[in-house]
Amino acid sequence: MLDSQLNSIIVVIIQKNSEVIMKQSMLLLGILMFAGMLLATAPRTDWQKGGLQGKVKSLRTIYETIKYNPQGFRVSITSGDDSNYNGETNYSYDSANRLLTVIAKNAFHEEIHRITNTYDAAGLLIKTVNKGIEGNESDKFEYNAKKQLSGKKNYYEDGRLFEATEYIYDAAGNKTRENIYNSDMELSEYINYVYDASNKLVEKWEWTVPATEMPDTMYKYNAQGLVTEENAYYMDELESRDKFSYDNYGNVTRNVAESGYSDYTETHTYIYTYDKQGNWLTKEWYSEGDLIEKTERTITYY
Repeated sequence: MLDSQLNSIIVVIIQKNSEVIMKQSMLLLGILMFAGMLLATAPRTDWQKGGLQGKVKSLRTIYETIKYNPQGFRVSITSGDDSNYNGETNYSYDSANRLLTVIAKNAFHEEIHRITNTYDAAGLLIKTVNKGIEGNESDKFEYNAKKQLSGKKNYYEDGRLFEATEYIYDAAGNKTRENIYNSDMELSEYINYVYDASNKLVEKWEWTVPATEMPDTMYKYNAQGLVTEENAYYMDELESRDKFSYDNYGNVTRNVAESGYSDYTETHTYIYTYDKQGNWLTKEWYSEGDLIEKTERTITYY
């Protein structure tokens, strides 16, 4: 169920002025953003994954502070600030920069989530154990002769299968399909990937079984691997379409949201200022010309 956690937020209880309130925590963000790198034997750095330039040591906003090691991997994410501490997530690695543990704590410094990874002699991830306040679960991974991930099975704490995923590749090594099975090993979802002649991903199609002619969601990508269009369908009818434009740094500058049921559109624009390294320091988000939010970042370097 690690995949299902990707869109979840841990709700933690914090104490303020002797009154107990419920607050959404961004603690799990640090854990979840690692999901894309867990399967790699030589993972991209978090600098690369975050589009950061130069040797960033720390990145701070009013919401959180992220610290990196000199190799470019996150070592901690602290939610809140000195006057409003909401918890933190810490990461540990082996000598090859493979992720070993992720430990999240709440505002009371109590552990609420732990991920532990196990690798084989070849450095391939073979098992992930998730321990959380709602129980434990585990993922086991299988590989083909080319050391490509070929399967993943997710188990409940008592050993019962929750979900399984099969990965299929073409002769060039591109992942072309994911088959997702339920606890009875019945196909429940599948994803198709389409590449151009240069083996660059150009489209991704997601279906839920029983499948309709059109997918649930379809993505289009540019040459840099960034999503330029996202189409959502319901019963073969277009439900919504989002189009994205980017600047030379790979940051989204424009998002046009269209309805599939009417002529309604909504345009979001983003304006950035950058430091000398090429990392943005301020981001202004406008919707139909009205300022919605301004985010500021403070960045330090090694």
